[in-house]
Amino acid sequence: MTASDPASKRRAREVIVQLIGFALGILFIVWCARQAFGGDGFDVVLERLRVAPTWLVIVALSATLVSLVTNGLIFWCTIRPVRAIGWLELQAVNLLASFLNYAPFRIGLVARVAYHWRVQGMGPGLMGAWLVAVLLSICVAFVAVSLSMPLAPRVGLAGTFLVIVAASACATWGIRRVSGTAWAARWLRGAQPMLVQPQAFGLAVALRIIDIVAWTVRMVAVAAILGAPLTLTQAALLGLAAFALAQNPLGRFGFREAGVAWIASHLFAGSMTGDELTATFARIAMIESAAEAALTIPLGGIATLWCWRRFSTTPRRGFGSGRSAESSEDQSSGAAR
Repeated sequence: MTASDPASKRRAREVIVQLIGFALGILFIVWCARQAFGGDGFDVVLERLRVAPTWLVIVALSATLVSLVTNGLIFWCTIRPVRAIGWLELQAVNLLASFLNYAPFRIGLVARVAYHWRVQGMGPGLMGAWLVAVLLSICVAFVAVSLSMPLAPRVGLAGTFLVIVAASACATWGIRRVSGTAWAARWLRGAQPMLVQPQAFGLAVALRIIDIVAWTVRMVAVAAILGAPLTLTQAALLGLAAFALAQNPLGRFGFREAGVAWIASHLFAGSMTGDELTATFARIAMIESAAEAALTIPLGGIATLWCWRRFSTTPRRGFGSGRSAESSEDQSSGAAR
């Protein structure tokens, strides 16, 4: 057995898991579409969309735009302490990744890494540290959302967001304190400046909260468009659930839509008949997802063309040059500290 065998087996398992996840996603989206549009469901949705106030449609699409922009800004503010990259360029790369993440194998992540390796000359160390910093901002927001969910029925919508902000602030403070220790410096290496500086990680967490707000606003708007018998708080809770479901490692396609429909049909059981309940929330899940795709796909397609042109016209780099650049950056940032 060669040294590469374990790595090859691990990659093979990852490919199989992604294929299974994509297949399950297709099954989930088909199930959700059948529940939403079966019978006269398609005509019901079309009529609702036809008579919907224009401002509600604008709100749903604007929430998607806010979410896309804030995600790009999160990557921009976390990398700022160690590398200067234009925020517009990072918006394009983020749109590229969001667009490609509709496909299996997390192609969006692969494309993001390949772009920054080729264009900015980032080696695996700096790229990995950057992704860890961004992932931590997601984890902080995810934990904060998870903590707020059981309290939401008692504290209401405003109280829920206060819990999210308070939990995020506490977690951010703790991560910054731990990251600033000498022990953490040995392990974090390139990620330390991204986690210690408040204008980097603290801003990333604040932007992630804005992202969560955008998700909830979009869900509230879609529920209003479809005339769902939900309170503002209930619709917002569905938006928070959609955000949590979108973080699953098997992909974004199908899991979020089916998960929102399933969770909602159980949370609000008794408010209407079983079939009507499932159909209503399946329609909300599908239209909310469509409101995201309506901007992500066309903007992501344009960004993909721009990124490909930049990528293809940049000379090839070796990983050695990326490591050299990282080493010099680490030395300069260490001297500055």
